Amino acid sequence: MGAMRSARAIDATVVLMLCASACVSARDRPRGPVPDLQLRAPPRPRDLGYGGRFRVDAVFSGEAPADARVTWRQLSGAPLRDVRVDRGGLLFEANMPAANDVGLSPPSTGVVPVSPRTSAEVVLEAAWRPDGGETVRRRVRLSAASRSRGLSTVASGAGVLLAGSGWEVASAPPGGSRALLDGGGFTRFFPDATGRWVLRDATGRATSFRAARYDETPLDCGRSGCHEAIASAAQRSPMTFALRTLLDRGLANAAECAAACHATGELDVNDGGFDCVARELGVRLDADWAALPRDLRRVGGVTCLACHGPAAIPEPQSRWSILRADVCETCHDAPPEYGHVAAWMSSRMARADADPKARSTAPCARCHTTAGFVSSVTSSVPRTPPADAGPMGIGCAACHAVHDARGSAPSDALLREVDLPAAFDRVPLASRVCVPCHAPDGRIPAASAAAVWAGRGGVEPMTGAPLEAALVHGEVPGGCVGCHRLGPPDLARGAAHAFRADLGGCVSCHGGRMPDTDAAARDLREEARALSARLASSLNLEPHEKGVATADDPVGRALFDVLLVLRDPAAAAHNAPYARELLAAAGRVATSGARR
Repeated sequence: MGAMRSARAIDATVVLMLCASACVSARDRPRGPVPDLQLRAPPRPRDLGYGGRFRVDAVFSGEAPADARVTWRQLSGAPLRDVRVDRGGLLFEANMPAANDVGLSPPSTGVVPVSPRTSAEVVLEAAWRPDGGETVRRRVRLSAASRSRGLSTVASGAGVLLAGSGWEVASAPPGGSRALLDGGGFTRFFPDATGRWVLRDATGRATSFRAARYDETPLDCGRSGCHEAIASAAQRSPMTFALRTLLDRGLANAAECAAACHATGELDVNDGGFDCVARELGVRLDADWAALPRDLRRVGGVTCLACHGPAAIPEPQSRWSILRADVCETCHDAPPEYGHVAAWMSSRMARADADPKARSTAPCARCHTTAGFVSSVTSSVPRTPPADAGPMGIGCAACHAVHDARGSAPSDALLREVDLPAAFDRVPLASRVCVPCHAPDGRIPAASAAAVWAGRGGVEPMTGAPLEAALVHGEVPGGCVGCHRLGPPDLARGAAHAFRADLGGCVSCHGGRMPDTDAAARDLREEARALSARLASSLNLEPHEKGVATADDPVGRALFDVLLVLRDPAAAAHNAPYARELLAAAGRVATSGARR
């Protein structure tokens, strides 16, 4: 493989022949003897550094016209700084956006996760019109930093940002350089050799990295005895076969756009990923999938390496980081087209573990941390983050299992399948993953939204038998997310990940009128508070994080039903008939004077 790589290796300073890009139409290409316009980008176009100065040259193949004038415009990205165009447009210089311009929030130390949004990617277009001809346009993509999952398994040839100060290389693999670059407030680490690297920061803290090219890493994760079922399930994921589908449908232009996120590796980086191998082999995406070289097809999907990184499995102390949303942000944080992460960050789920007690207390961690939730609903070994990892919220991996061996269909958005009590057997698949954290746990009447919505969870106070009612919103497509689907405006995809309730959707089922849920909620809460005062000496209850257990007798069971209503602020919207039935059952106990 090494010999093959050497035979097809290319110089990173190669002139970017962007005439093959999807953004250039056939009518834009010069014809006949007219010189061709090309753009020469910096050596590392994806790792220019935040605030870094860069230069792009416009050059002509053949003899350049003496009076050639090239005009430039920025098509996308945060505004560039200190732009200078010289020599009739043949020279373009500017400073990349700063980290603050793109909202980068680095950790205190360690690998900095970088998404399409925070990479500060910009697209520049150069235009030139020859005498009597049509305008020739060329585009180049540049970014301050390569995308990064924030993991310690990294691609050789790609830059990795490190937060903190005083970084130095403690040990490097054979042939590895010991040079680290400073810039934009970060240390930039460019692993130029495959193998194990150890870096230390100013505090003496060591971080171990494994570096390799994607195309030189064995794809044997799914071999018998290892992850065979998981690998088989992953092959059914639309992430894995999206690029192949586009090519088989003859949509080569769309496939070129999809290569950034539906293939392995970074664009314009010599990391052994899909784009790198395609350039090294001189392959253009104008054929169906089967016609592509095998070396290209093996990195032509979002398979194991795309999320977990190339090289060896991370060392045990680093494996927890695969649960961070940063891994999914690599593709799903590109608003306005892909706004899944942007919407999620505006929700309370993204801040669920902001309180350190939520991360350190077992009952709380089950529903306030990704690691706690995954461990509670699967048989996987817990990957508990270290104490200094900081808050991560309830991230993507809690609700979505991209390679669930039980096989959620792609149409189900790869939702994690969870086992639920028989009382919730009617809950639609799209809502099942919500139930474990939004239904009571034993005799603790907390987080009751899913229970009230499903008409399940209450008890008949006198007998202890289940108290159930109709699932009044069971026909809403999508279950919970059928109503909780609002998010930040102007997002083409993913806005529903903010999980805000769309009360406007109630109109279609309520005779064209908006129900007064505020008034209904107020009436329910007033009745529930009055009942709780009669059933207990005080309503001064501990927060649900600490738990409020009720006794298993008529009064305790009645109080349990009342608290189900009180603990669901939206009980009137979720299932008002069931909420009223719970209060009515409790009211019969309060009126009869039943004693413990």
